[in-house]
This record gives sequence, structure tokens and C-alpha cells, in this order.
Amino acid sequence: MKPTILRRTLFFIVVFSGLFSTPGLHAWEQLENNAPKGIMVVPFRVSADIDHAWLGRGVSYFIAAGLEENRIPALGDSDTEALLSSYDVRFPYGITKATVLAIAGEHKLEKVIWGEIQSADGEGGLIKVRSFIIDLKDYSQTYLPLFQGRRDDLYHVMGQILGSVLKGLGNDAQKKAPRFNLNHRNYELFIKSHLLNEAAQKIELLEKARNTDSKSDYLNFRLARAYFQAGIFQKARELLKLTAVERAEDHPFVYRKIFLGALLDFSENKKDPAITAFRLLESKGLYLFEVRHNLGVLYADRQQQETNMFAQALLLRSDPETWLYHAHQLLSRKEPALAAQTLKEAIKQYPEHKALEEMFTYFLSRETQRDVLFNVFREYIPDLSESDSLPQITYRLKSPFDVRYQRQFKNTDDVKEIEIGLRSGALDTSIEQLQALIALNPYKPEYYHLMSRLYLKKKNYADAQSHASVAVFLMPDTVNNQNLTDVGRASGKKK
Repeated sequence: MKPTILRRTLFFIVVFSGLFSTPGLHAWEQLENNAPKGIMVVPFRVSADIDHAWLGRGVSYFIAAGLEENRIPALGDSDTEALLSSYDVRFPYGITKATVLAIAGEHKLEKVIWGEIQSADGEGGLIKVRSFIIDLKDYSQTYLPLFQGRRDDLYHVMGQILGSVLKGLGNDAQKKAPRFNLNHRNYELFIKSHLLNEAAQKIELLEKARNTDSKSDYLNFRLARAYFQAGIFQKARELLKLTAVERAEDHPFVYRKIFLGALLDFSENKKDPAITAFRLLESKGLYLFEVRHNLGVLYADRQQQETNMFAQALLLRSDPETWLYHAHQLLSRKEPALAAQTLKEAIKQYPEHKALEEMFTYFLSRETQRDVLFNVFREYIPDLSESDSLPQITYRLKSPFDVRYQRQFKNTDDVKEIEIGLRSGALDTSIEQLQALIALNPYKPEYYHLMSRLYLKKKNYADAQSHASVAVFLMPDTVNNQNLTDVGRASGKKK
């Protein structure tokens, strides 16, 4: 008996849409496009005898902001948060060094900045901070000077740490500290807002800080984002006007302001100003994935350009919604074959994405052999249902302000052992192994091709035929078509 669908949670990698890191490309886009590699600042560990666990995030946030201020390619704070959360590492960030190295190595980061905050001499008002830089390229670790001070002098301590980090990176000559314009208590509230999910909770916390500190770009922009998240657009615009007033024209805050303004324009159905803003950011080479995805959405009811924009975005980063919109637009342009091909490639990468599955069933339902195909797929996806109508799709913009990541199926499986089983005659064992792989990802044509060969070897012609047909449906290439012909001949049927 063939297995029902298993939880397809193995063999995944992470693809992000994180926060801003440096001017130019996202840190993740830098990695994907072989631009200068990034740096990750991990939230510092906080010893158990300190009752302010937020300090670990507070110190790492300051350092990441300092790297941005000095134009050093690095992951932004929320990029790092999203990356760590994909490994189930969340506040208060209990993480081992081995895990940090494994994450950084997998994502091709060059350096990791990390450390620990401890009480100094057991006195509650004093802290000491140990920090170090791990160089994954040189397999080395550089310990930075130990700094200590009172908690109410945290900025001074963090400034010293940032200076030592910049020196350790060979950039100490620049040394620009981020200007938060927040007192120590309000900096704490600002950092704690990053530990919340609900917009209302963020607003409540940040408004307390704004009562006494109203000229902080960091605070005003984050509060504008919270109001935008809550759908209170007028308040978001008021706060956005107060952001980056005294910043240089090329400062990251200026570009953040432009992007959030474009999101507000779109939300208020002002498409032309949004297009102008996104085109400006594109001309600067900024946040290209989100910009091109969003231009695709904005052009959806206007020109032929929208499909090209989705395709251009996918060249930068794989994303299930972008794949979905691209396939949908191809279908609306009367290119069903190309739309189906696009959709099949997408769902192979994101086998658990519900909207992709719904569109997949639409294409499946229109096949002449729909009954045969559905019978096979339902062995691995029991709740798969037929649908002759195209699913309703609501196009949404991508926001680089949201901490979002998508899990992409990583093709790490090895079918060599199964192929050996095919040749050696261990057919039943090979079939069971292959069924387990198909349960993880039921959309990979090579699995069905191999399964048809196993069934053919067992002279189970019906299952060999049906699985060969699925392989052709998923990938109608020469190899799969020839295999279907061979199965037909062997079973005495002419194809």
C-alpha cells in the first residue's frame, strides 16, 4: 500500500525578504548575485544573572545599525532575526556557536559578529561585554577588547564596541555611530517593539517613547510602519514626513521613506506615484526584487510589461507568490502552455504552498488524462480536488519592511540507491524508498519516471503506465515521452 502524504518539512533552505541592510542591493541579493559577501551580527547572549534579556538584541541592533551607517555590507537586524527564526532560534536567542557557524556557512556569509553580556563583579548596575569576530573564510576568530560600564551609560559602551568592531573589520577610519536620538529608557522600548508581532502592541510601546523623543528617525519610521501595518495610513504618513528630514540624500533612511511612501500610495489607490517611486528605486539599483515584483503588480491591468517584471524579479530571487503571479499573467495573456510550465516549476520548489496547489489542480483538471493523473497524485496528496475554474488571485505587493521568509525545497535527495535497487532487483525496497521521497515532494517528474521503471520491472503495467504519464505531464521532455512509449510497448499497448 502506498503512503499517504507525509509532512514535507525536510530538506529545506531559506529564501528571504528581510529588512534593509545597506544602500544598493539587499544583503541577501548581494549573496545571490555574487556581490560582496555579508556580515551577520548575532544577538548577544545575556548571562542568566542579568534580568534585562533585551540587552542582547539591543547591542546587536546598535552594531548592525553602525555597520549600515558606515556602508559596510551586512545583514540588517531583521534579516538576521528572520534567518535565525528559520532555525527555531528566537528571543532570548539560546544558540550555540556550532549552530551559528552552520547557519553562516550554509548561507555563504563571510563574517559573524557575536558576544556575551555579563554582570560586572556581581554588581547589578554594571555590565561587561565580550565580543568577537568570526571569519568563516579564514577559519579564524578575533577577540575584541572587553568593555564595561553602567547600564544607564549603554550608548557609550555600545559605541566602544562598535569602534572595536569597525577596527577589527579594517574600517575604523570611517567610524560613524548611528544617531538614535533616544534616551536609554526609550531605546529599550524601541528594541522591545522588535519582539512583538501585533501592530497595536508596537504602537502602544513606541508611542510611550515618542512622548519624550519625537525626533528619532529610527523611532518615527518604525512607528510609521506599525501604523501602516494597522491600516492607519494618515498617521503613518504624518510620521513618515518627520523621518530623514536632516539626512543626506543617499542615506538609507531616505530610500526607506520612499519605499514606505510608495506602499502607502498603493494602499490609497494612487498607482502613478507608487510607480514613479519604485522606478526611482530601481534606477538606483535598490531593493530590486521587491521593486520589480511590485511593478509587476502595478502594471497588471495596464501593459504587457507586468509579466516581464515578475520574470525579472524571479531572476533575483525565487518566491512562491511571484511565481504564482507570473503564471497567472501568462495565462491571462493566452499563453497556457508557458503558464503551466511556469507553475510546475514553482510548485516543485514550494510543494506546500496552497495557492500554487490550487492553480496546479486547475491545470491538472484540464488534461485529457485527468482521471489517471488525479488517481496517482491522490495517493500522495489525498485532499487534492479537481477544479475547472481558475482560482481567484489577489495580487499583493512585497514589502522589505516585513520579516518574511519562504522555505524552498532543497534538492538534496539521492536516488542513486534506488537506481541500484532497480538494477539489482530489490524492487519492493526501492519502491518504498521512492514513495517516501514522493511524499516529501509530489511534484518532481524524475521520481515518477523512476517509479514507472520500477513498476515495469515488476510487470505491474498499470502503475507503470500511470506513473509514466505523470512524469510526462510534469516534464514533457524526450526522456519521459520515450519512457511512456517503452512502457506502452512492454504492456502490449501502442502509443
